[in-house]
Amino acid sequence: MNNLQEEQSIFEEFRTQLFEYAEFGHRLIASLIDYGIVFGVSIIIAIAPAITIGIQSENPEMAGGFYAFAFLFALLTFSWLYQAITESSPLRGTIGKWLMQLELQTDTGEEVGFWKATARYCIHILVGFSIGILAYITVFLTDKKQCLHDMATGTIVIRRKQKTNASLPIITLIITAVVLMLVFSILTVLLGSFLYAVSPELFR
Repeated sequence: MNNLQEEQSIFEEFRTQLFEYAEFGHRLIASLIDYGIVFGVSIIIAIAPAITIGIQSENPEMAGGFYAFAFLFALLTFSWLYQAITESSPLRGTIGKWLMQLELQTDTGEEVGFWKATARYCIHILVGFSIGILAYITVFLTDKKQCLHDMATGTIVIRRKQKTNASLPIITLIITAVVLMLVFSILTVLLGSFLYAVSPELFR
């Protein structure tokens, strides 16, 4: 028992030298950066299919209607994949997290898998819509500074004390975001063309 306590003490001392649990302010800034990226990319993704529908229908109002549909589709799906893919990758974080020197991991220090990251994202959205800012109060009340979606999925957000060269991770994340943007642009164009061919009155 004493050996186990000594090992835990050594691990805790080693951990505190490498990282600390992320403060609410750091997480907030990282989230704002990611929200800006998601909204910006969603706007860009929605433009291509809206133009396609406008050309096909020769009706600007129909193009506007489909733009709203494409933006919502892109916002919901891109934001999910953007966070789930980047946070479950070896980089352990989104662009916003990397800029703020943050990482997502399990409460035992392991990488978060894609489906756990997906579950965390879904719980985050559901809790955020249901109780709003109250979902983040637990950051100030728990030792590991976890939000409700962190606690529900057994994850923590840490902040590295030693700065690392983030150029390569950021470039990798940007490439991932661009690839996802291109894929979703193609998908929304194809989906828009299909829906227009089947039922054009949807966008009138």
